[in-house]
Amino acid sequence: MTTLVTFLGTGNYKPLNYKWEGDSCLTRYVAKALERFHAPGEVRILATETALSAHGAALRAELSAPARTFSLPEGADPDSLRDQFAVFLEALEVPRDRPLIVDITHGFRAQPFFAATALAALQAAGRLPAETRIVYGAAPTPPTEGAEAPIWELTPFLHRLQEAFGVIIFQRTGDAGLLIESLKAADRRLRSRLRKQGGDPGALQAKGLVQALKRFSTEMQLLRIPALTIGIGDSPPPGAKGKKRRRESSSLKLREALAAYGAACRDEHPVLALLLEEIKEQIAPLECETLADRKGHEALLHLARLFLERGQYAEAANVAREGLVTLYADGPEGTDATRSVFSKEARRRAETRFTSIEANRKLVKIRNILEHCDFREYKGDEVAQALSWNPNEPEHPLEGALEGLINEFERQIREGPRKPTYATAPRTLFVTRHGGAREWAARQGLRVDEFLAHLDPRSINPGDLVIGSLPVHLVAEICRRGGRYKHLSMQVPPEARGRELTAEEMERYGARLEEFRVTRPDEEDE
Repeated sequence: MTTLVTFLGTGNYKPLNYKWEGDSCLTRYVAKALERFHAPGEVRILATETALSAHGAALRAELSAPARTFSLPEGADPDSLRDQFAVFLEALEVPRDRPLIVDITHGFRAQPFFAATALAALQAAGRLPAETRIVYGAAPTPPTEGAEAPIWELTPFLHRLQEAFGVIIFQRTGDAGLLIESLKAADRRLRSRLRKQGGDPGALQAKGLVQALKRFSTEMQLLRIPALTIGIGDSPPPGAKGKKRRRESSSLKLREALAAYGAACRDEHPVLALLLEEIKEQIAPLECETLADRKGHEALLHLARLFLERGQYAEAANVAREGLVTLYADGPEGTDATRSVFSKEARRRAETRFTSIEANRKLVKIRNILEHCDFREYKGDEVAQALSWNPNEPEHPLEGALEGLINEFERQIREGPRKPTYATAPRTLFVTRHGGAREWAARQGLRVDEFLAHLDPRSINPGDLVIGSLPVHLVAEICRRGGRYKHLSMQVPPEARGRELTAEEMERYGARLEEFRVTRPDEEDE
């Protein structure tokens, strides 16, 4: 059942010949003509008491459908205007599966604007029927009896409003759902009209843009940073034949789809084209060839700030943290995770360089707090300060700390990564008191810079390799300082335990080096 919502004023309405899609109706009241054209199951009349006294009975006599009146307050003081808006909301609320027609022909002064605002509010709340139309009877000026009055379809302006909501939600949250729904609806309407006019609707499909939006939105929400920025796979060598292995980044594909759709529909949807241009400008800085150069670093910085502006703090912190690590990589092998050149070992080296610097470890504590939703025990004055929030303060200190993390990322891009406090080349240290172990190392061709009977972990610099059979707490400290540890493992039978082994015995018992990385629970995410 269709619901018609119409205004009724105090004017001296003359009989006009209202026109709609080849049909006509001669009547004083546009509501009667709309009843003929659309056959609503009910009519809701918005009018002041004065207007109802002047025309209410006459209009009801002309209508066949049940009519319900909504009394509007008289006057234009702030209280009356507020009450008018409340009445508009009440009159416009119908079940979402029921078609709604809103006629603003006889709306007086600000009333059509209030009705539009109420429609916008219901649309934003998800309570506006999917099939909602706005119409206006365009009477001649001055109106003469029997003159033609075409009824204008103003619904496209409501569509533009929905598209604007979709763009705003996408820009603020990354969720493309409403925007995709709006694009599909706009595409259907345009294609339908082109068919009626004998045009070619195929060239104006929004399918490519919808697919690009879906992929970009999904990868943003899943935080797939390389897929967003550099794409997936390698570029084929020049002159290579066959299918390309590389999948271009979702930011590039979305920008191209936005440009293509905007160019095709600029004349039909100028407002939508303008809004889509805003999205294109927002995502353009994300495109890059590699995350190992200045442009790639700035792409990650832009992404971190984008999440920060949206209030998506955990995502912003994670992007900033990973971006900082890329500054310490040797090249694409430590940054471009979707390319064949990438290696976990190169990324681990970048992580080691980054976390070997005490100032960097302090930076990412704020990220760890956000990542674990405060569900862990933290130590350190700077963290305690971040958690002691005064609710009377305008900002939570975590917000300021997060912005500080991103600002430090920007500084290190501009000035270069922090330098470690050591100046020596990485060393290989073998911790053992046994001559047999030294001889075994020589037989294996190990290049050892120094054999130590005891290890002071404070002497470890990032990149140092320690070999031995050390207790786990020392191994954790070696790793925390950016060093590597290889454990001297072998299967020693019970009868050979408790005494020094020869190199031959070590070989017989399967002596080998196995690399381990040990972290404490409070440092495992740094």
